[in-house]
Amino acid sequence: MRGLRELLDELIGHVRDTSRRADDMGPSELKYAQERLQWLVDEVWRLVLEGGDETL
Repeated sequence: MRGLRELLDELIGHVRDTSRRADDMGPSELKYAQERLQWLVDEVWRLVLEGGDETL
């Protein structure tokens, strides 16, 4: 299972990449980016509720 820190790093990277490229992304890319963002947020929230990763 992935740790909280790893998921947070991926979330931040995804947000940065999407925000840089949003103007050049097509509708399907934007939809995928939104779905990926929601999945990452859900995974972070799930880990936090489970007690998270004590190495954070």
